[in-house]
Amino acid sequence: MHKSIPAVKALIFFLVLIFIPQSSTAVDKPEIFVQLGHAGKVKSVTFSPDGRYALSGSEDHTIKLWEVSTGKEIRTFKGLSQYVHSVAFSPNGEYILSGSGFYEREPALIL
Repeated sequence: MHKSIPAVKALIFFLVLIFIPQSSTAVDKPEIFVQLGHAGKVKSVTFSPDGRYALSGSEDHTIKLWEVSTGKEIRTFKGLSQYVHSVAFSPNGEYILSGSGFYEREPALIL
């Protein structure tokens, strides 16, 4: 009789896990925003210093500014002639910087 007590405890524990609803908060389940804004591979992403915005650079020759809280695209910077390999915000968040180029011998720096 005593040998079956651990099995009964395990069964009760299993049933409790199944039948007690699990509460979850936004902290437990982060939201995921699927972005369809770029037509090419995204090569670089960075957050603004205050964390409110994200910046992405792509092989489609564009840079996009996103609002982090909503996941919405705010602005697209077009007209770059090469892939955007890196993006950055200035320390105060007022400016963006991108690094572009197809090959190491053809770098481009856009301010």
